[in-house]
Amino acid sequence: MTISETVSSNIKLRRKELKISQSMLAEKTDLSPGMIAGIEICKVMPSMESLGKIASALKMKPYQLLMDEEDKKPFNRLQFCQEIGYILEEEFIRMETAVRERIRNFDCE
Repeated sequence: MTISETVSSNIKLRRKELKISQSMLAEKTDLSPGMIAGIEICKVMPSMESLGKIASALKMKPYQLLMDEEDKKPFNRLQFCQEIGYILEEEFIRMETAVRERIRNFDCE
């Protein structure tokens, strides 16, 4: 999903959760109804200022409008630790192999 699609989807979803129309959102943000409609169908990407106004009207933080479904998942500490452990094991094996190779190639003469 593109950033434009993510913003569009988040605005539309939140607006519907709050049960407000595009026209009502336009009034709350001082943007035109056409602008709100354009944003929701991915024809217009709002400026940072407009994004801030929309977020405020939707009782959100601007960064929340940029979050996709993956970003919204809760942090899974166990999965994170397992992934880090796997990465460290792989790195250790790579380093151990490199050290063994250097030892084999070491010439004392």
